[in-house]
Amino acid sequence: MKKLLWMAVIIGLSVIFWPQGQTQAAAAFKDVQGHWADKDIQTALDRGFVAGYPDGTFKPNGTITRAEAAGMLSRITKLTPAAESHAFADLEGHWSRDQVRKLVALGFIDAKDYPDGFGPDKAVTRFEIMKWIASGLAKSEPDFAQALIDTREALLPTPETYGGGIAKDQIPYIALVRGTGIIVGFPDGTFRPATTTTRAEVVATLLRYEKVEGTEAKGYKALNELREVALTGTNLFSVTDFKYKYVDEYHTDFQGIQGKPITGRTGLATIRIHKMIFIPLDGSVYFDWFMNDTFKEDIERANGKAIYVFEEITFTSNTDQLDPDSYRKEYSGGLVAFREFWSEGKGYISNVKLYNPIALDNEGYIRKNESVRVWFRSGIPSYRSSLLVTDDGTRMYIVTEADE
Repeated sequence: MKKLLWMAVIIGLSVIFWPQGQTQAAAAFKDVQGHWADKDIQTALDRGFVAGYPDGTFKPNGTITRAEAAGMLSRITKLTPAAESHAFADLEGHWSRDQVRKLVALGFIDAKDYPDGFGPDKAVTRFEIMKWIASGLAKSEPDFAQALIDTREALLPTPETYGGGIAKDQIPYIALVRGTGIIVGFPDGTFRPATTTTRAEVVATLLRYEKVEGTEAKGYKALNELREVALTGTNLFSVTDFKYKYVDEYHTDFQGIQGKPITGRTGLATIRIHKMIFIPLDGSVYFDWFMNDTFKEDIERANGKAIYVFEEITFTSNTDQLDPDSYRKEYSGGLVAFREFWSEGKGYISNVKLYNPIALDNEGYIRKNESVRVWFRSGIPSYRSSLLVTDDGTRMYIVTEADE
């Protein structure tokens, strides 16, 4: 009787992610039919990456532990470690020991992130998964490793960029998984790195990771765009056919005019541009972040020959009580035409106002020498050159092939 009871306990403790080398018959789970991840779960089961509970369930919406997630990732990766790891004393006797240590040896998991032990039975967070797989990509292909460096200052297209929720040191890892499409966030654009994740989400994520591991980083348009913005402040080359034209020593690229003062027509205001994001109709990683249905319809009416330009600027008033109409008239053409400012519940509507709590009040005034950092919208034809001149005479001249 005691032997039978002991066997029952062992079976009851079987978990969804089996230790390496164990498989079970690929039978469908009774609780995943109609679930958004049912095909991914079945694929993972068929390939021996996961197993279910003895009662025939998968519990797709249940939380998942660090050990379970690491176990699956260790079986999915095609990378092999060059040496062994003996990290984490608290893994001794745990079923996941060899699988977790394999990921440490490969560089997926950084032992320094867990100074008090791995805690294999703790629920894994979304960011832990993001960091593990981003680090894995970096080990699988050198340019992914370079992308982690290049995106340290990335502008992530998520409300958490301005609303909080993403730490600075998390940015490159999130940029890498977002840029490759492994994780694109929730419908509202958030990534929620501090929250736990589910069994179904991890299965779907790691199957997507498997397809990206070892590929070339340059093949991912969104990642290229995130890198360009992080390194140069603009996505000009990633999403447009424009080129810089250097007529003489006064002509430069965006970095050459970035942050330089540009005084308005009558001297009432001065701006400094920090970022310049181009949004054509055929898309950008920032499209949903900035664009709404009205803006999309505007470009469609122009037969796709218009490009919206969103710019993050510091705006400084040079006079007392500068009103909204006046500062719009100061800049009303080309790359610095003020179409609108945003403020909560006021003025023109754009998706960006949901993400940027810092904005000018459309009904108020800006006092002399007061500076505010804000996004605004402009627009240019996709078929015609545009020129931007700073106060010191530096010029950024973007042209099409027809202009050359």
